Amino acid sequence: MSPYLTPGELADLTDARSRKTQEKWLQSNGFVFVVSVRGHIKVLRTHHDAMMGLQMARPVSDGCGPEPDFSVFQQSV
Repeated sequence: MSPYLTPGELADLTDARSRKTQEKWLQSNGFVFVVSVRGHIKVLRTHHDAMMGLQMARPVSDGCGPEPDFSVFQQSV
């Protein structure tokens, strides 16, 4: 799956087919987007999800979480 919304998803989101109308809607609703060299609007899927109140996906962990706090095991001498 692409990290960007498809043209169809963008049209569903904005209720518009025209690029200029989509840009205006996105700007007025606080969406961050870029326009590609070919003139296509690019909205990150994770940004869309966050703007729509969905939780952002967490990055896949490599199994190495933060270092545990071993200070609780230190003895005072």
